[in-house]
Amino acid sequence: MPQTTYSHIMKVCVDADVTGKFYADVFGFELEWKVDDGFGEVFHGITELPDGVQSRIRMYRKGDVRLEFTDYRDSVTLGSTDRPPLNTLGVTHLSFRVEDLEATLDAIRAAGGTVLDHTRVNNPETGDYIMTLDPDGHRIELMPMTPVKRD
Repeated sequence: MPQTTYSHIMKVCVDADVTGKFYADVFGFELEWKVDDGFGEVFHGITELPDGVQSRIRMYRKGDVRLEFTDYRDSVTLGSTDRPPLNTLGVTHLSFRVEDLEATLDAIRAAGGTVLDHTRVNNPETGDYIMTLDPDGHRIELMPMTPVKRD
């Protein structure tokens, strides 16, 4: 098997600065680097986008996890901020384990996110789970620090 290592997940946003600030304020990610002139000539081909499409990129890091937030200022961003059903192909949500659920929910609201109160469930062994939304409407699952024991 070839040697591999995780690099990052790219998330297209309405505004990369707003989304980056949200993840920094709520989850402690730090801005690692940013680019305001898009992917540049070297990496443009990998995007498979038409010539002339420009983007802004913000790479955030927390430990070994890196999130790349990208917006497209001079072109139409495709897709919707409506959240897809969880049985939709592709990545449907990010998930974070949190020590203090209520403080995290308060931080999400203060940073421009949304708490989906109707999704809150309780596992008697570990605690509450709940779905929230970032400023772009993408789901974030909050989980207790203690994982569910599985056989």
